[in-house]
Amino acid sequence: MKAERLALSKVKKAELFDFMKGTRNKEEYRRASAIKQKLEGSPYRTIARNLDVNYRNVYNWIQEYKEYGLDGIRSKRNNAGRIPDIF
Repeated sequence: MKAERLALSKVKKAELFDFMKGTRNKEEYRRASAIKQKLEGSPYRTIARNLDVNYRNVYNWIQEYKEYGLDGIRSKRNNAGRIPDIF
């Protein structure tokens, strides 16, 4: 099995760390944390165990990040609450 290493420029790393500091969404923070751990060289299964998720989720998050950047790890959910009757 080929060892895969995620390599980013200093600018991209700074963007990722700023994103982690700025997000208030737990889901987005978890995804960014997975990418950070992958940058540090951790394998997918170790990251998954650390974050208490399936390793396929970690793999998919990292692939989304590689393809779309920060937009790939942003939450795609809209506000899931009930639509208010009062305008």
